[in-house]
Amino acid sequence: MLTPMRIRQYSISSTPLEDPTKASIVYSVVDSGAGHLGVATNYLKRLQPGTTVQLTIKKSHASFHLPRDKTKPIIMVCAGTGLAPFIGFVQERAIRIATSGAKSEDFAEAILIVGCRYPDKDRIYGEQLAKWEAEGVVKVLYAYSRAPEKSDGCKYAQDRLWHERETISRLFDAGARAYICGSSSLGKGVADAAARMAIEGARKKGKEYSYEQGLQWWEHLRGERYAVDVFD
Repeated sequence: MLTPMRIRQYSISSTPLEDPTKASIVYSVVDSGAGHLGVATNYLKRLQPGTTVQLTIKKSHASFHLPRDKTKPIIMVCAGTGLAPFIGFVQERAIRIATSGAKSEDFAEAILIVGCRYPDKDRIYGEQLAKWEAEGVVKVLYAYSRAPEKSDGCKYAQDRLWHERETISRLFDAGARAYICGSSSLGKGVADAAARMAIEGARKKGKEYSYEQGLQWWEHLRGERYAVDVFD
C-alpha cells in the first residue's frame, strides 16, 4: 500500500586498478536531530562487515570517465559527497603514474576543486588527497562555506573556480576536460563562472560576449569538453 521508495544512487569512489574485487562508496549520514533519519544512509551505517546487500551497478555516462591520454589536463569540481567519483579518478591517476615508469611531470596537470563547510571537520579523504598532492598526482583547492577566510575568500566551489580562472582558462585552452559532481546548484554555479570566464576571455581578444552567449558557449561543450553528474 505504500509508495515505492525511490532508488538511492551512489558514485563508486575507487578504481578497479587498485583491486578489481572491491569498490568503495561515499555517503553522508542524514540525522536532522528532529526524528528524521536518512533511510539509505543510516541503513548503510548499521551494516556489519560480511553483510550481503542487494544492489545494481549502473554504468556512468560515457563522457564521465578519466581520459586515457596522459597529456590531456583534467579539471574536477565538486562539493560534499560529490567528491566520490574524483577519489576514484585521482586514485587511478596515481596508479597509472606509479606503474608507467614515468614521472608525475610527464602527465598533464590535474586540478581538483572541493567545496565543503569547514577545513577541520568535513574535509573527507583530506589526508589521502594531501598525500597524492605531495606526490604530484593532483593539485587540490578548497572552498570552505563556513570559513571562507581560510580559502582565499572563496565560499563555494564555483567561487574557487572563478578565483583560479587564469589557471583554469590556461588548462582549458590546452584541451582539458572538465568534470562537475554535486548538487544542481553547483552545476548552475559552475556554468555561471564559465560564462563569465568566456566573457573575460573574449574581451582580452577584443571581442564582446553577452552573458547569454557565454552560457550558450558552455552548454555547447557539454558532453564534449565537460561532463556533469548533479543531484539534489
